[in-house]
Amino acid sequence: PKPYMNKQLLTLATTVILSLNSFAQLGSYQYTGYTCAGTGNVVSQPSNAIFSAFTRNTVDCNSISNVFSSGNWSTGTSYDGNYYIQFTITANAGYYLTLTSLSFDQSRSGTGPSNARVAHNASGNFITDYNNFSPAATNNTINWNFTDVNTLVNGAVTFRIYGWNMTNSSGKFQFDNVTLNGTVTVAPPAPTAIASSNVTFCSGN
Repeated sequence: PKPYMNKQLLTLATTVILSLNSFAQLGSYQYTGYTCAGTGNVVSQPSNAIFSAFTRNTVDCNSISNVFSSGNWSTGTSYDGNYYIQFTITANAGYYLTLTSLSFDQSRSGTGPSNARVAHNASGNFITDYNNFSPAATNNTINWNFTDVNTLVNGAVTFRIYGWNMTNSSGKFQFDNVTLNGTVTVAPPAPTAIASSNVTFCSGN
């Protein structure tokens, strides 16, 4: 009976550990009904972390319903770090993030960007961890399984999507279902120092 019971306890413990460490969807930006007047927020915030609004830098909003559409991307033929859209996830105080993958639906108009890049700044910049891709003329899903990111307690990571090589300033680059996967974990308690006055030293032969 004892070996059998120990085996049951081991199986249960393994199941619990796996469930605690499984990675799930943290948040998704979905744009049904979205227009330029919208704020571009996630559908729902995760427990113990918060997503920012989805914002633009340099690029402009195109008023197209049900997608996050932008124009005025770079017309240069090489990567330009000034044209992007972005969001940030931040762990609450006492928690840290483990991030594993990002996916999104994307498409471009005929004169939209021919080149694009998705990147994050977990390493302290946006030029170390990135994935280049070619925007599609029809709706297409990009899946980026990057090296797992573990943040500091109350840490934050920003994701950016860049576009360049656009042939006309009226070209469009649009997104939907921008989904980040990972976990939010409570930080272990800090070790407690033992005061030397409370320590008793024993001597013996």
